[in-house]
Formats: sequence, structure tokens, C-alpha cells
Amino acid sequence: MGDESITVVLVVVTGILVVIFEKQILKCCRVKEDDFLAIGMLFGTTAGAIGAAGLHNSEQPRAAAIASLTFALFGTLILIAIGIPPVAMYIQKLIGV
Repeated sequence: MGDESITVVLVVVTGILVVIFEKQILKCCRVKEDDFLAIGMLFGTTAGAIGAAGLHNSEQPRAAAIASLTFALFGTLILIAIGIPPVAMYIQKLIGV
């Protein structure tokens, strides 16, 4: 259907950019720096494992735990949703495949 290597590159680049521009993204999304739940969910869904790892190296261990949990749950839900034929057909129709 598509080129998986491009997908991998985009996922990695997105994760790296989110970690690099952490402060600007939080400011743009109006997330307070002490809101560990919002930060963890934002990083877990947008930056995935790289974002969670970036938070582990920061001063926000609770946000890192939430990011790891959100990353795993989001990935699991996406895999389950894609496994349902009507959902998969809808997504294919949505992206024009």
C-alpha cells in the first residue's frame, strides 16, 4: 500500500521534534508545566516512545509514566481499530487508497 520506510522516518522525526520543541508545544497548547497528566498524554500520543524517553530524562517522572502508558494504550487501540474491517475500509477511503 505504501512505503513503510517513509512512515518510520516521519514517526522518528516527529518524536525528535516534539522533544526538541517541548516548551513551545506546551505553550502553544496552553498546557501548564506542572500538569503532568496533560503533558504525558500529549507526548505519549504525538511523540510516542521518543517523547516518553525524553520525559524520562527530564524533571517530570510522573509525566513520563503517563506518556509511556498513553503510548502503549494508543498503539493498542489503533491496532484493534485497524483490525476491524469496516474501520480499515473507512480509513483507506479517507486517505484515498
